[in-house]
Amino acid sequence: LSGEALARASVEALPWGDEQAAATVGKADLVLCSDCLYRQETHAQLLATLIALCKPSSIVALAFEERRTPVEMSFLQMSEDAFHVSKVTVPFEEDNSVLVYAMQLK
Repeated sequence: LSGEALARASVEALPWGDEQAAATVGKADLVLCSDCLYRQETHAQLLATLIALCKPSSIVALAFEERRTPVEMSFLQMSEDAFHVSKVTVPFEEDNSVLVYAMQLK
């Protein structure tokens, strides 16, 4: 990143499901999530937080190592109610079990 994009970039820790906390951060252009799907009981809160952070043009990049396929796929299916979800092909994918998905509000 450089210039204006660097000046606007921030890293925030947010409690999932707390829409007020997400509102204090504001709407994001890009949300990066890595290894956030391991606990199925938190999926609804994570999804609510992502929805609160996004505007129509926002992109959510979701990356995770495939460990518990039914749990991970459950989140992706749940997300499809609010987001367009598409798998991203990445060069290193053949070498390990890291999957990357792009999500954008419907």
